[in-house]
Amino acid sequence: MLGIMLARPVAGFITELASWHAVFLLSAVAMLALIAVLAYALPARQPDLGLSYGNLLISMGRLVRDTPALALPCRTVRRLQCLLDDGAAVAG
Repeated sequence: MLGIMLARPVAGFITELASWHAVFLLSAVAMLALIAVLAYALPARQPDLGLSYGNLLISMGRLVRDTPALALPCRTVRRLQCLLDDGAAVAG
């Protein structure tokens, strides 16, 4: 939240000192530095599931079916779609 609140005043301050180009240049340098730090600090990730893309998509369906917390929003969306479809049929 602090970053969002300070972004405009800091950018305005930098613009007053240099130019608006400096804001973009400093942002680009900060992003490159962040990429370098994260590349060094984060561990290498190599999943060993061995699933093909098709099997991965099928597993997502099983997750929705078997996990109530995931299935509830899907059922809610389906109910809303049915209500909207019925309303459209009545209105049309």
